[in-house]
Amino acid sequence: MVYRFFCLCVVALYVMVGGGAMADGARGIDFPSLSGDEEVVIRARHGIEWRRDERRYIARGDASVRQGDKAIYADMLTLIYREESDTMEGGMGSIKRLEAEGHVRIETASERAMADKGTYDVMEGKIMLTGESVSIHSGALTMHAKNHFTYWRELALGVAEGDASVQKGDAMLQGDVLVAEFLQEGDRATGISMIEAYGNVRVSDAAQHVRGKQGTYHVERGLADIMGDVEIVYGRHTLRGEHAQFDFDKGVSRLVAGAPADDDTLMWKKRARAVIQLDDPTLDTFFEEETQ
Repeated sequence: MVYRFFCLCVVALYVMVGGGAMADGARGIDFPSLSGDEEVVIRARHGIEWRRDERRYIARGDASVRQGDKAIYADMLTLIYREESDTMEGGMGSIKRLEAEGHVRIETASERAMADKGTYDVMEGKIMLTGESVSIHSGALTMHAKNHFTYWRELALGVAEGDASVQKGDAMLQGDVLVAEFLQEGDRATGISMIEAYGNVRVSDAAQHVRGKQGTYHVERGLADIMGDVEIVYGRHTLRGEHAQFDFDKGVSRLVAGAPADDDTLMWKKRARAVIQLDDPTLDTFFEEETQ
């Protein structure tokens, strides 16, 4: 049986916890949980279709799903739910899955995400955003991915794949894959705590470029460790080694002897090497931080 609601429509759903594992223990990105006992409101400019036999709502045209101060927007939203078992009324039990298509946007008090398409498996607490340019804005950081971004609510972990990057001001960390760990204070997300970069790792700003095999960006410290066949290029100057550090706040990079102090698995044996062009006017600037 199909019911259609036209014009600017609003449907309020009261969903009960029905096996949604992440209902109250969700951490990290403060996306709508679509579970618990908080009201879920669906809006759409071109109508909301209720396919009762298929147990789904389809909202079209400037569609949105809002729960508290968190919302998901798209050209079309589909909410698939399961009914309460063993009831004569066959009432709505809990939302199982949400699918978003076209100009997808997720907004909370602390983050904003944009993509072409999105799916949210409520039971698994897994969110996947796909498109040519997926972006996640969290505080002063902006993450991008050309393939997709996947987030697991229970783990507070996000993975960006496909020429992925994170930017803060003029400084940018890039890699084939970025893995972001998120923090939470109480029931609110407070942003990204650490980002691991893998494959074709680069860190750069307007003045310098750092390359390596692997990187770790400690967001609160503003410091990125780049490891493995590292190369720092500043103007015509080149430094090579196995471990470099880049300060996102100061815009300063340096070559470090050995592996990070807290990493016992990396045993770098190569010595640092620098190639310096003495006639380059940027030479003084290059070593300014070290000589102060």
